[in-house]
Amino acid sequence: MSLFSKFKPYPWKSVLLRYIIAAALVFADVGVKLLVEARQTAIDGITLIPRVVGLSYVRNTGAAFGMLDDNTLVVSVISCIIILAGILLIAVYTPFNKGESFILAVIIAGGIGNQIDRIARGYVTDYLKFLFFKFPVFNLADIFVTCGCITLAVFVIISMSRSRKQPETKPDER
Repeated sequence: MSLFSKFKPYPWKSVLLRYIIAAALVFADVGVKLLVEARQTAIDGITLIPRVVGLSYVRNTGAAFGMLDDNTLVVSVISCIIILAGILLIAVYTPFNKGESFILAVIIAGGIGNQIDRIARGYVTDYLKFLFFKFPVFNLADIFVTCGCITLAVFVIISMSRSRKQPETKPDER
């Protein structure tokens, strides 16, 4: 069995559902960012959950958590490559189960949401701030990417541990 034998299209309805989920999440992210941009000075210092999370307007010209600051072009190119790879994986890589491909759609949605900001504004709008410890300001798309990656990693680890526990079945040698 070759490596490419696992690249078979999913049923189109399943693929379409994941793309619709991703589009809805992108719409939510972009909508929140538009509200934040419209009220940028008014949101600073607002507490959403006391001693947990609040609002703070930041223009992020780099990647997550302030990495690659002022390298919008580099981050954009890398993001586009990863987003396109994820979109293709959802459509053609069959070993993903429904949960894994859904999580991949969430990660892609976060990447697209931030990419829209980079293209439209030249920076990503960040607005959520933890109040109980020092942490970079972030946004909804960052939550999609971070939680999605952590969850996908857990799925992969569980899947790998299950496949190691199952004995290999060999075809009859007659």
